[in-house]
Amino acid sequence: MRETAATDRNEERVAKMAADWQWNHRLLVVAADPGSEDFDLQLSVIAEGGSEWLDRDLLLIMLANEEGWIIDDPAAPRSEWRHLSVGEAAAFRIRYGLTGTRFEAALVGKDGGVKSRYLEIVTPAAIFPFIDAMPMRMDEIREDSE
Repeated sequence: MRETAATDRNEERVAKMAADWQWNHRLLVVAADPGSEDFDLQLSVIAEGGSEWLDRDLLLIMLANEEGWIIDDPAAPRSEWRHLSVGEAAAFRIRYGLTGTRFEAALVGKDGGVKSRYLEIVTPAAIFPFIDAMPMRMDEIREDSE
């Protein structure tokens, strides 16, 4: 019973975070082993996206085994990452269907829905055109050019 209550609280915290981000941020939620080459490679290729990453209102959520981090700016030092508890990391995995043991990622739109899934490192070149073709992003680009 006690474990179920803790799980429920973690799921509620993650649901609140997702609700706070809805309509404000897109998410790239990545699950990878923290000691793996994939974990470090994913971080480095995203950091190369620089300001373009931020222009698309993307947040990176890295989930590694039983922990996780919310990364507002992939180029920022690790000290600026927000740590997720074990339960919160597990709740993110469940919420976005990243329950396997290999590298997985989900791109989440501003509406909160999963737009695409990946089983390999996600490069800015792969997701930026996909995001830019989304109707909400097209509206953002038009507003920025006015």
